[in-house]
Amino acid sequence: MGSGELANIPYSLTVADPALPDCPLIGCSTGFTDLTGYPMHEIVGRSCRFLLEGVPENEIDISMRTRSKDFVKKVTSHIQTSQGAANESPGQVLVVQNNARKDGERFTNLFLMREVWLEKNPFIFAVQVSVDPSDQAGLSSVADPSVDLDMDGPEGKSLTDVQRQTVEKLEEHMTTVETSLKELIPRLQRSKPSTASAA
Repeated sequence: MGSGELANIPYSLTVADPALPDCPLIGCSTGFTDLTGYPMHEIVGRSCRFLLEGVPENEIDISMRTRSKDFVKKVTSHIQTSQGAANESPGQVLVVQNNARKDGERFTNLFLMREVWLEKNPFIFAVQVSVDPSDQAGLSSVADPSVDLDMDGPEGKSLTDVQRQTVEKLEEHMTTVETSLKELIPRLQRSKPSTASAA
């Protein structure tokens, strides 16, 4: 994907291609390289699982891994049933996971993944932000912000004002990116994943 265009996005963003084996990242913003410490050439072509490298097994949230995997499987299933037509009900999911930067420093990564269909091809956009580890429990209660941020619901009530504002900001970033890239995608070509392996 056109790294130059994505690099100009001022916050952390990745784009993955679920039509390729292992759903590799095919582009990211400089905000993502700043967040993780990995250079672009060590990111593109890899599954986002590389951010779990260096994280002790007992610190990896299995329920969040399952939430993320299930979302990717759902998008992949849409490819198989779409017959070239965009999914009429694309979804999104919020995940909070313990990750590690390239230098080994660990951080709590809150990321929103959304299924986006462009030129009859599905992509998974994700926007990320580092949050305080103490917010992990509350944020993990939100699976789909468009549904779970209802103040009258149990998930909505479990969030602090700061946590709610953080999730809403991610949604705002995602919508901005989705809108702007819809005009750009036709000029961007799919990339084959590199030989770099993901852990």
